[in-house]
Amino acid sequence: TDTSSTKKSLKGFFKKDYPNPKRAMLLSFVLPGAGQIYNKKYWKAPLAIGGTVAMVFVIKNNTENYRLLRDSYRARLDDDASTEADPRLSNWQNDDIRRERDRYHKWLEMSYIGLIAIQALGGVDAFVDAHLSSFEINEDLTMRIKPSIEFSTMSGTSLGLGINFQLNQPPTPQPKPFLFDVK
Repeated sequence: TDTSSTKKSLKGFFKKDYPNPKRAMLLSFVLPGAGQIYNKKYWKAPLAIGGTVAMVFVIKNNTENYRLLRDSYRARLDDDASTEADPRLSNWQNDDIRRERDRYHKWLEMSYIGLIAIQALGGVDAFVDAHLSSFEINEDLTMRIKPSIEFSTMSGTSLGLGINFQLNQPPTPQPKPFLFDVK
């Protein structure tokens, strides 16, 4: 019985005002790629997941290098003989270690900003995609070029050439030539 109630709740989740742009965005923020899967754009989910995984890897790498350089720099500056700098940095000068430590710290901060940007981009993509899923695409893209006369109380009458695009609109009813029907 648990599986039938789970199936019913999932059907309700997808059927109730589907697609809901806010729901798609929130899903994407909670779990990378979930908003794209909710919108049934399955090919976009690996992109969102891959971007997040890549940024997490970059953050991990920058954090490890920053901590190594930070600890080695501290070990060199303190007078305690029990703390040792990393042996891989034995040929480095203190200024070089400090400079590299600061550079990795900056890269670490930029990595977090990149992770936030990728998460935001995934959420915006899911939000916009949910909005556009109900947008109808019509092959009739009619364009008419016709003269137009406009009147403005500020500038007076102006003549111009107007371009009129009609995108997926029903034809406007033509006015009847008489005030009453002639039979």
